[in-house]
Amino acid sequence: MSTIDITLMHLPGLRPLSLESCIILSAAVTVFYLANSYFVNPLSRIPSIHWSAPLSRAWYTYSLFTGPRTHMHLKAHRNLGGDAFQPVIRIGPNEVSVMASAAIKTIYESGNFNRTNWYEAFMKWGQHIMFTFQSGQDHQNRRRIYMKNYNRTAIFGAHCQHIIRSRSTKLLNFLLNQTSKESPTTRPFLARNLCRALQLDVVTAFTFSDTDGTKFLDRLDSSLYNTVEEVGLEVIDLFYDERNGSYLFWEIESPFKYLINFFSKISRESKAAHRRAESWTSGLISQFEARYRNCKDETERQRLVESSIYGKMLIHQPSNGSEQLRWEKRAAEILDHVGAGQENLPAVLDFVIRQLCIYPDVQEAIREELKTLPAGIEASAYADIEKLPYLNAVILESLRIVTVVESYQPRFVPKGGCTIEGYYLPAGTIVSSQPYLIHRQENIFPEPESFLPGRWLIEDKEKKRALMKSMWAFSSGPRGCIGKDLSMATMKIAIGYIYSHFSTQLMSEKRPKRPWEAGYAMNEVTFTSLH
Repeated sequence: MSTIDITLMHLPGLRPLSLESCIILSAAVTVFYLANSYFVNPLSRIPSIHWSAPLSRAWYTYSLFTGPRTHMHLKAHRNLGGDAFQPVIRIGPNEVSVMASAAIKTIYESGNFNRTNWYEAFMKWGQHIMFTFQSGQDHQNRRRIYMKNYNRTAIFGAHCQHIIRSRSTKLLNFLLNQTSKESPTTRPFLARNLCRALQLDVVTAFTFSDTDGTKFLDRLDSSLYNTVEEVGLEVIDLFYDERNGSYLFWEIESPFKYLINFFSKISRESKAAHRRAESWTSGLISQFEARYRNCKDETERQRLVESSIYGKMLIHQPSNGSEQLRWEKRAAEILDHVGAGQENLPAVLDFVIRQLCIYPDVQEAIREELKTLPAGIEASAYADIEKLPYLNAVILESLRIVTVVESYQPRFVPKGGCTIEGYYLPAGTIVSSQPYLIHRQENIFPEPESFLPGRWLIEDKEKKRALMKSMWAFSSGPRGCIGKDLSMATMKIAIGYIYSHFSTQLMSEKRPKRPWEAGYAMNEVTFTSLH
């Protein structure tokens, strides 16, 4: 009988394995693995996105390379659910995707499901930031430093309102300067880039100071197309590449995030994008720190610090007696705060403008509602603007439809496991969901692909409550988006300012380079003065 000399088997009392024994052992291990994956594992009851999912994530990863995660998950949840949608699907040996509003409270609002290391791809300068901490406690400790600046009281306050309104006025004046009585309509502009300039000017002023914010709105030029490069917006453009070379695929998905350095072109472009953003952020930080050091008046210095996210981090004294936040930690956190909304908010504003062009009756309804503000949009308190029901409905419906970054928010099931939609998930299982899925539950949002602002204006309190519970554009729970109120205020004021003075017309749509975006385009729009 032939034998295989296995060195590791040369131990007292053990004999070398024969070839036949090796084959039998390999077959037994294979059968055990297959049986466990397909029949014994508690996840085996859950329908799989692909027949190979219980064994490997290979097919899933390949599909991410060829198309958007959002569309792939939605298709699987629908196809595996028969007449309805399947609320839980298996996407890997130890991973499931959830499409059910009821599960959101358990997974994301309880605070018991820690984040996975998937988020580490978003670290800056090699430092953890609020967004990437796995531990909820670490996240809360960082969040407490500046959370007062983001609460509703601060957003409704004079400082923040001045920042938003002054920048919205600057955009409004740019557009008004392109019109006259003889020529009331502007040339076509890329609405997305106008909105990106607005968003970055608002968020940098909010993060640093009214004086130290960026001035991208000043770079808008009526004689130019106002591309990203012409306005200078490429300095923080981490997501503006073709799909297969995108940051989101190569730097986030295993195993490619470990192999990216071997792909010279992709690695070079990715690192260049990071260096651009880091250098730009460093310049903003240096400018603020110089202003802080040069403050002669202690009262002025305190005011500067209290109104600034970066200022709060600069002087932060940890209660546990540890050292202050080092420069790298402050810089990493600030780059995340500034960059977090650099695509999301402009894309939603762009989509709102597009829909108001396509549906003139909706545009007119917005305009008529704005006229109900006795003092006009510019002189009205934000508390009155926020309460405008139709404006709110249009923005909520746009947030529901638009998905820019296909983050799927994975979490670890905690010790003891849990049951989601009737399926038991053992501890350590990775469970995730996406706004794109939650916002397309047909039992909650009939005709989910249709733009129907009226759905948010229903009188039925129970149905309205179900809608609001399923509005997940800003996530929810203790790790929900800290900038939600700032974003909503910016969108409502900007749309209010524009449509109090202009009507808009859609001239053309340019399909985006990034096919993971939710089916919308970069829109060329003209603005016609109403006065």
